[in-house]
Amino acid sequence: KIWLQVEVLMKPFTSLKGHGSPVMGVAWNHGENLLASSDSDGTVIVWKRAKTN
Repeated sequence: KIWLQVEVLMKPFTSLKGHGSPVMGVAWNHGENLLASSDSDGTVIVWKRAKTN
């Protein structure tokens, strides 16, 4: 899950499914609309943001 902080309350923004182990790190590339995530077994997934109309 990606969490969005609103004031002092944290709530889920969206969920991405793909990792089989706990996610240990994420990095966002705003210019390319990419999110990279890595999990505890070494798997890295690069997610591309879907275009919205």
